[in-house]
Amino acid sequence: MLRIMHTRVSTLALLALGTSAAAMSTAQEPAAQPLHGLRQAWWNEQSAEIWMLCEEEGQARVRVFDPWLREREEREAQAMPPGAVPARADGSCELPLWGGRHLRADADGRLRLMPAWWETAPRVFWGPGWVVIELRNGRPLAPLLWRRVGDAELHVAAFAAERFDGARQRAQFFGPGAGERIEIALPELLPSYPPRGEPEWRSFTVPVVDPEGARPTSEWPSE
Repeated sequence: MLRIMHTRVSTLALLALGTSAAAMSTAQEPAAQPLHGLRQAWWNEQSAEIWMLCEEEGQARVRVFDPWLREREEREAQAMPPGAVPARADGSCELPLWGGRHLRADADGRLRLMPAWWETAPRVFWGPGWVVIELRNGRPLAPLLWRRVGDAELHVAAFAAERFDGARQRAQFFGPGAGERIEIALPELLPSYPPRGEPEWRSFTVPVVDPEGARPTSEWPSE
């Protein structure tokens, strides 16, 4: 049986935890800088590195990332290997990666790892007094947050993977009643660079659920 943990925490506790983590991260790592002036991108299958050739203020350099968009180093400019993908005029590009995924470089200098064909967007299942968020994702997910609209108290629900399909993950929580407005914030499903900061909340109105009937579902709202 799938066991899903859920609990609640105070806003102050979460803010304190987030502040401490942010302070540790700031002390250990320099601030992430968006990529500007992108010219070419290349996936190095041998070393599992992403090379990004950028040119800013007349100076070219290669910024190197690991498969999860953590920056490893910055190198002097060099000719990119065959197969490098040229960026568009606005600095954006799409770079095929491993496992059906691809990297999206946006014109504003942000990098985003995009889902593979076998991963799915979150879907919300509504039951009598409970909510389940289900999706397929290739890495274990951190817990989600949820709250009632107008209520400062935050609640936490952990994701758990299916026994025979580790990519299929679910988080369940209890309490919201029909007609209530709630907000849910998922963890970052795939990495981005610079990393996402504040949680991105999505709003829902809890539907009326017949205990003997079909379970209503909701698509996860896009950005």
